[in-house]
Amino acid sequence: MKKIAVKYLVVVLALFGMATARASDVDWEAGAKHGWIVAPVDISVKGKQLPNCLEKLSDEERENKHFVKIRYKHVRRALVAIAEIPTGLDLKAEDEVEVFPGDCDAGKVAHIVKKLAAEHQK
Repeated sequence: MKKIAVKYLVVVLALFGMATARASDVDWEAGAKHGWIVAPVDISVKGKQLPNCLEKLSDEERENKHFVKIRYKHVRRALVAIAEIPTGLDLKAEDEVEVFPGDCDAGKVAHIVKKLAAEHQK
């Protein structure tokens, strides 16, 4: 019984250590969140109904900018936002990112700061 309890404790501590390492990669104090890429947002089709934060983009911006839908947690709620992919950052579905959330309904796009290290990927 004691061996099982020790093994369980080791597993719990290992998981806690991974969570602590992940948490240190995000600037929580500045308001950043740990987010996940859900899917790309297609903004290339003219006349397509777009979220509020993307509907005022010019034709040039539609051609040159790329956006993704992200999800992140705030307290116990899972939230979704639209974010622009920064130039030079290669992102795909399920990649984990540091993000400053935006309110798309109010016309504000979320800001992706960086892709989190591969060791933190699922």
